[in-house]
Amino acid sequence: MIIVSQDETEIVNFNKVDNIYVSGKFISIDFGLNNNEVIGQYATEERAKEILSDICAKIFEGKTTYKMPKE
Repeated sequence: MIIVSQDETEIVNFNKVDNIYVSGKFISIDFGLNNNEVIGQYATEERAKEILSDICAKIFEGKTTYKMPKE
C-alpha cells in the first residue's frame, strides 16, 4: 500500500515501514534505525487512533493507496 502524507508532500511505501503508530495527536511511521517521521496530525489522540484503525481496515481490504485525511 502507498500512503500519502496529510500535507500531500510525501508518499510512503507501506512495505518499507517497520511500524505506524499514534503518539498523542500524531501518526508517525518508523523506518527502523531510529528513522521516524510524522505523516499526520489531528485534533485529538482519539481522532489519530481512528485514522490508524482506518489505515488497518484499508490494508485488510487490499486497497493500494491511502490518503491521510486532513482532519
